[in-house]
Amino acid sequence: MLKEIAIIFSLLMVASSADPFYEFKNSARGQVNGTADNQNNSNQQSGKMFIPVEDLVISKTAQGMVEVDGAVRNNNTFDMHDIEITGEFFDKNGISLGKFDEYVTQPSFSLKPNEKYTFNLFEVVSHIRLATTNITAFGAPAN
Repeated sequence: MLKEIAIIFSLLMVASSADPFYEFKNSARGQVNGTADNQNNSNQQSGKMFIPVEDLVISKTAQGMVEVDGAVRNNNTFDMHDIEITGEFFDKNGISLGKFDEYVTQPSFSLKPNEKYTFNLFEVVSHIRLATTNITAFGAPAN
């Protein structure tokens, strides 16, 4: 019994000393200076408007998946709500590894003009195969 406890304790020590997140060098495209290179200023179908993505960091989780950290800033003169982050991941050949579309705010939340909101998302995409990303954000104008 004592030997088993010592083994478990040793494994816990090794696991706790390992760095769970590794930042990697890859190409990440986000919205910069008003528009993303493949997006318009608004999404006409949903009535949502573009919100710039700032401080975008794509990193590897301990399980080998992808973590997306960043912030959105409301550069409009009115409140925004229903903040939605969309993205797509690509391998080195430009083949899509997966897409995501997630709301990062509660329904009652309003992003005031020039206010910044940070987000943190975990996506089930193999980090080893990841070469480029395309991350965009939209929000609905508050009435």
